[in-house]
Amino acid sequence: MTHSASPLYAASVLEQKDAIAAIYGNVDFAVLPERYVSDRSIVDTSPQRFRQYAEKALSDPALVDIVRNYTMTGDRVADAYAALIPKYGFRRLITLLETACADVSWRTLRTDCAASLSGIVSVTTNSS
Repeated sequence: MTHSASPLYAASVLEQKDAIAAIYGNVDFAVLPERYVSDRSIVDTSPQRFRQYAEKALSDPALVDIVRNYTMTGDRVADAYAALIPKYGFRRLITLLETACADVSWRTLRTDCAASLSGIVSVTTNSS
């Protein structure tokens, strides 16, 4: 693993540590995962069929930045929901999700379902 003095990731990636502490609280965002490759040494060791792609991808610093940030970016809604599993259990959360989504139009599923789910979990939390 590689340690860095300056932030490796965008602020939106780093904010996950506090926003969803149950999932990301123990992640060290100052460490670059070993599986992540950002240098050109990989080009020569890649299979021939991947070399052109690797060369092109690694020659664009902005693309390398985007990939590095996306690699460590979760799905805030899904991760926050998953963080509730220890408290409510998987099956109960699935039922809550189905209930929240039952009244929501498919066109606005992600936004409305998340809002509905938030309300249901809030009500469930306050009544337990």
